[in-house]
Amino acid sequence: MILATMQLIERKVDQNIYPEDILKHLDLIKRNSFRIMKIVNDLSSQTKIELGYRDFNPTNQDIVCFIEDICESVRDFVDINDTSIVFDTDAEEIIVGFDCEKIEKVVINLISNSLKFRKKEGAVVLVSLTHDDKFIYIKVKDNGIGISKENMDRIFKIYERVNDDRSIIKEGTGIGLSLVRDFAKLHHGSISVKSEVGVGSEFVVKIANTLADENKIKIHYKITKEERLQNIAVAFSDL
Repeated sequence: MILATMQLIERKVDQNIYPEDILKHLDLIKRNSFRIMKIVNDLSSQTKIELGYRDFNPTNQDIVCFIEDICESVRDFVDINDTSIVFDTDAEEIIVGFDCEKIEKVVINLISNSLKFRKKEGAVVLVSLTHDDKFIYIKVKDNGIGISKENMDRIFKIYERVNDDRSIIKEGTGIGLSLVRDFAKLHHGSISVKSEVGVGSEFVVKIANTLADENKIKIHYKITKEERLQNIAVAFSDL
């Protein structure tokens, strides 16, 4: 309700009439609404998993094109945070069965996480895709501040927040990486991380390199550019 009202205001607002401070307050309302939405969405997803509700709908699509589109969509958000993003792949096309909604959340979450632990200058996020006969590997690597060994033992635990005085962003729900782990498991895969303090981190999500049964596909996931940009804005609202 708040966001719908905000959209109406944004369409009617005239920057030549409204003072700049009012526009800043409107933007603050929008950002905080996105933060509330992020918390609600994460809690809802986590509750479903805890209750055993297996909401999993893989479809057969080109995962290379899918992840490259996500990287292009987040580019403006990444640039705002003084960071560069690069996408690399070992194949031009890989058709595999995956749940588009969940893999989108996985990739956006890991990119957002890299931005939280970025360096103040010269930050780079590398998203790469490789594969073999058994698995697809989605890698998100950064040259940020790195994660200490103590914190690496905690980052995938539900509601655990890594409080590092060196990180630029201090906020977070402590749910995101736990969801990434659970979404990887739904794809018969896993997540791992390698990190070195002061050098950077690399998260690797692997999912099964198999096709979905066409007879069991319930919904073909479709998303407009506007919807994806809002999903990204929600995911990056605590940056």
